[in-house]
Amino acid sequence: MNQRFLRSASSGFSLVEITLALGIVAFVLIAVLGLFSVGLDSSRRSASDTVISQVVNQVLSDIRTPALPAPGSAALEFYYNEKGATVPQQEAVYKVSLYTQSPGAVLPDTGSRLYLIRLDISWPGGSTVVHASRLIPLP
Repeated sequence: MNQRFLRSASSGFSLVEITLALGIVAFVLIAVLGLFSVGLDSSRRSASDTVISQVVNQVLSDIRTPALPAPGSAALEFYYNEKGATVPQQEAVYKVSLYTQSPGAVLPDTGSRLYLIRLDISWPGGSTVVHASRLIPLP
């Protein structure tokens, strides 16, 4: 019986092995937690990119309704929230400035002129601006 007791007392993990295992687990956990912040930042950026593309499409599809500013004059400004809905300036997250470049050629089929429309989109911080340009036929 004495031999059986000695075997069970010596069959365990040493303090060095436990410390090494805890060090490896801590290293892996720190790496995984670091990936969470990268994933959250990427998700936030992709949501912002989606809203910006919706805003650009909405402005360009609605462009036929308002009168365009004369080429070289002040821009038309539109304001949107984080969901892409039009809001007053005080509640806005995104600001869209619409500029009209000089009119181009007249289209022979419709008599419409091609206008170069430039959109500048900015959001909190004001340092980030996205530019979008498109040729649009207007009467």
